[in-house]
Amino acid sequence: MNKLFKLITTLLIIVFLSFQYSIALEEQKQPPSPEWSRSFPTDGKGTDYFKLQSVPTENGFGISRISFDRWDYVDCDTNLNCDQIWSKTDFNYRTQAWTDGDSTYYIKDETLFRSSNPNTGVPISSSVIDFTKSKDILVYWKTDNKLVVQRDNQEPKEYVTEEPVWQSFIVEDQVFVVYKSVITNTVVINQASETLTPFAQFETKANENIHSMHLFALNANEYSILLEIGLKSAGARHKYIRTANISKTTPEDPVFSEITFVDKVSGEKLRDMNTPSIFNGKGTPYLTFTATMSTKTGSSNHIFVGELNPERIEASVVTKSGDYYSHPVMLNEETIIFYKNVKSNNELMYSSSSEEKSELSENGLKGDAKEAFHSFFTQSFKGILLALLSFLWIVPATFISYFTGTHLQKRGNRHLSPLMYGSYIATMFISQLLVFSQILHADSIVSKMPYLSETWHLYLLLFITSVVSVLPLILSRTKIIEDNANRAIVHATLLNLVILVILIGPYFF
Repeated sequence: MNKLFKLITTLLIIVFLSFQYSIALEEQKQPPSPEWSRSFPTDGKGTDYFKLQSVPTENGFGISRISFDRWDYVDCDTNLNCDQIWSKTDFNYRTQAWTDGDSTYYIKDETLFRSSNPNTGVPISSSVIDFTKSKDILVYWKTDNKLVVQRDNQEPKEYVTEEPVWQSFIVEDQVFVVYKSVITNTVVINQASETLTPFAQFETKANENIHSMHLFALNANEYSILLEIGLKSAGARHKYIRTANISKTTPEDPVFSEITFVDKVSGEKLRDMNTPSIFNGKGTPYLTFTATMSTKTGSSNHIFVGELNPERIEASVVTKSGDYYSHPVMLNEETIIFYKNVKSNNELMYSSSSEEKSELSENGLKGDAKEAFHSFFTQSFKGILLALLSFLWIVPATFISYFTGTHLQKRGNRHLSPLMYGSYIATMFISQLLVFSQILHADSIVSKMPYLSETWHLYLLLFITSVVSVLPLILSRTKIIEDNANRAIVHATLLNLVILVILIGPYFF
């Protein structure tokens, strides 16, 4: 084998590697869906955050990132250029924490504090279990079954609760207090006016657990309740989202319907819905949540958003495959913030549906080349299994080749070595056709490959690969003789296998 032969072989491998890397780079630049841009970082800082909150401010958004031992407040403008303003460690992470940058509310040692400086706080009340805060209303409940509603510029109003408070909601200017009985599985919603007045109630099943509840104004005449339900059945855990509407003026006990979630583009049913949150837009409530969806490379966690519908939500995917995302919060109709898990730390990211951000992400972001190489490198390891299965076409090709050689040798054929080589290549190609069509589910492989659309395209690719594997021999004008026939067969086999691993390996399973 001369130097030209080796050079051509090397160049062919480089060409196929470059081609496959260009595919990975192009996929890296693609947005997650037609409506949403790729994810953008904010300040690049991360730790074990498990809560994410946002409060509108005059200049943009005040965002709280909370971990088990730290509360970071980040001030962001409308373009999500964010600066961390302060960090706080002396607070109870199990309870609520609220700030708009000017006023901060938190609980420490069962005492509710208010502060305008993160380092100092003025106590409001002791023996406080938890609280809820909006811009103008503060609600907190205590260990002595007392609940206090404090509206701006008004005297605090105190109520005595009949049962322990589970949650409270501030909807428009109304305050709702919720009891939940673990004995009767009953949830009671009370409205805090002159007294705590029962507003509505409902029951859950004994094997159901309410992970979260949302109460919000659906329109001028109705409230809406959204439940995140965990269900344990036959040892398996399932997640459901249910919703019901209640009249504001003549409330009746809600009747819940289960929402079906599907991907807007593919129509695929989503599963494992988590951390739903509501954004009441301009007359249209949006639901954003995390869910699992099958992709070309397997099941993957994504963030979705869609208009709220009590029966079926066709949601747009907001994030791409390959990372773990959590705790989405919709800031406005065009922007969603969330955590992206990076090396066991949660970093604050955002996606946008604005044309400006979509165009910016489609043109490529910093680090795309590195991320594409990482994706290409890791996906290529899937080709190891394909290489292990190569005996399915190597063994038959070898058998036919030597059978042909033995038969021709008996007849004294002068072209014994070239014919053995040719029969090996032909048998290898035919064997690959049979293996991919009958055993390896060619249609499944094609569905994952971005540049193929029909099953016969894969068969054509196998033919091209077989032809390319003999190109170094042809272009270098190397003649096959008895001394180099075995080496030529080994070379063609290895080159063919390398090309298959590069082109088909990433999509093999």
